[in-house]
Amino acid sequence: MREKLEAAFRQIRETRMAGVMLMNDRLSVEAVGFRTWRGNQLGILVTPWFMNLMLLPGLGERVKFPCGEFEFLHAYEPAVGHYRFCPMFSLMNEFADQEAARQTALEILKQILGADSGVSRRDFLLGAFGNAGRS
Repeated sequence: MREKLEAAFRQIRETRMAGVMLMNDRLSVEAVGFRTWRGNQLGILVTPWFMNLMLLPGLGERVKFPCGEFEFLHAYEPAVGHYRFCPMFSLMNEFADQEAARQTALEILKQILGADSGVSRRDFLLGAFGNAGRS
């Protein structure tokens, strides 16, 4: 599934996203930390224009994790099929390089799957990742 997802979004980068100014050219498309979770594939998709928590093919709109409930949106790409996504970062300008984005994605997964339930999604993202990619 990882290869199929990466190939689909590389194609999107080369076609639909070609020439879009929002992209961080220091980043590439990478499926990070994917694993089976409740019968779905769960992981983070890093692209030069977003970082999304992904569920393939996806559960309902609201999904409860150890750190709390997240709301997912539905999408469809012919090369991937149906999936659910929850935006983690809508702009990727703050990431210095691919390694910084990858490490952030892995930390997000770690926190989502093992964090205390008292941390809200908003506090989690703003507190833990407000300075992503900065040294």
